[in-house]
Amino acid sequence: MALIAQDQQAPAGAVPHVIHVGYAKAGSSLLQQWFLDHPEITFRQGGLGGFQDIYDLIRTTTYLKQPRCLVTSCEGLSAPRKDAGSIHVDYSDMDAKMSARQENACQLLKSLFPNASILIVTRGFKGLMMSSYSQYVRTGGHNDLEYLFDTDGDPGCNYDALIALYREAFAGRVTVLPYEMLSDDPVAFRTVLEQVLGVGGHPFPQRRVNPSLSRIELRWYPRLARFIHRLHLGHRVRAAFVNCAFHNRLAVPIRWLDRLFPVKPVTPDCLPNSAMERFRGLAGTLETDPLYHPYADRYLFGPALTDGRPGQ
Repeated sequence: MALIAQDQQAPAGAVPHVIHVGYAKAGSSLLQQWFLDHPEITFRQGGLGGFQDIYDLIRTTTYLKQPRCLVTSCEGLSAPRKDAGSIHVDYSDMDAKMSARQENACQLLKSLFPNASILIVTRGFKGLMMSSYSQYVRTGGHNDLEYLFDTDGDPGCNYDALIALYREAFAGRVTVLPYEMLSDDPVAFRTVLEQVLGVGGHPFPQRRVNPSLSRIELRWYPRLARFIHRLHLGHRVRAAFVNCAFHNRLAVPIRWLDRLFPVKPVTPDCLPNSAMERFRGLAGTLETDPLYHPYADRYLFGPALTDGRPGQ
């Protein structure tokens, strides 16, 4: 069963509206830059329904040209939180009733935009965890990778559940694509995406968008965060540190620190297979999709991982 939506047509006279329910570090920043650059797409970073606000919509009417396609895109739709849009994240709030929040987000979108189409881009579990950890560190996270994912709690990434929500609410208008296809064959990915959006060809940005931290930076920023926390320097200092971490402004000092006090780099091998096995069965909806066949190991479709067999 292919997960490319079969009917992307908006009602007669309506402008097609595609809602990208983004996952963090699954190509969302690159796609949002492409949405912005594409001459046939109306999209605003942080906007809704293709517009920043009502005044942006009014300004658009002065062009006397109907938009070809409207796009809404936000990573927060896949994991709603109270401090959405801020780099100062309360991670104690992340797992609280997340499935209920996802359902609320889906139902609200359905009530606001009942004829919209949905785009979901997934990423293999280990790659998603590594990139998500980079984002966690950039927003002031102080735990090491090994500690964060060596737990028995909710793994926090249930593709099956989220896809089921949107397929029920937007029947026949949900497209699911693998990030790995975007990475391995961007032209093929773009061809499918342009078909979904109903727009002409336009190249992806050539520059890197929202790059992850280096393996050394991933080890040092949490150490510095813990050090600042122990000093009890107050909210302003902590906020300033988060701002520096988010924009990686301590890259040069960290290189010098690591020369003086070398640390173990953060690599995918730091994630034990036992931790990855917690995700098995959370992407079963994708197993029969031909687009996902080349990436079976990354979505844990194959045999169980063991200590002697590294996951991807």
